[in-house]
Amino acid sequence: MRNAIRETKEALENVNVSVEVLQEGTERLQGNLTDVKSHLMNTLNDSACATAQAASICNVIRNSLSQLSINANFSRVIAGDDG
Repeated sequence: MRNAIRETKEALENVNVSVEVLQEGTERLQGNLTDVKSHLMNTLNDSACATAQAASICNVIRNSLSQLSINANFSRVIAGDDG
């Protein structure tokens, strides 16, 4: 029984570490995604997107930028106490 408790505690500690890594990675990814969306929007606002040939394509892309998002939420993963 003692061995099972120790193994469970170690597994929970590993989950805690994994959650922290995932949260940090998600924050970095969100920042990068925000930058990319901003650059894309700048490109789509370029005069090249105002031409008749490009306007409809640019509008489709512009309207789809809101779909570029991260929906991961690791704050609800609770592995237990660290103590």
